[in-house]
Amino acid sequence: MNGKLIMACITAQPSCKRIIENAAEMADRYGAKLCVVTAQPKKQNAKLRARDMRCLDDLSHQTGREITVIYSDDPLISLVNYAKNSD
Repeated sequence: MNGKLIMACITAQPSCKRIIENAAEMADRYGAKLCVVTAQPKKQNAKLRARDMRCLDDLSHQTGREITVIYSDDPLISLVNYAKNSD
């Protein structure tokens, strides 16, 4: 691995499919690893959590990409830390 990483940060919305696809094209172009990640709140209403997880599962199946879910109440810090620790 050359150490290059493309990190696509998404939300649980169907329109994020385009973000994943564009990031995958970029990763292929630059010979980089693609990491798709989302930050979800630690506490969330069960119906909203289920809706979001269904959407993320659909996105994963549609794009053929694994999506990492981080549960955090401070998403920016959590995503930065995740990026620092990804290889």
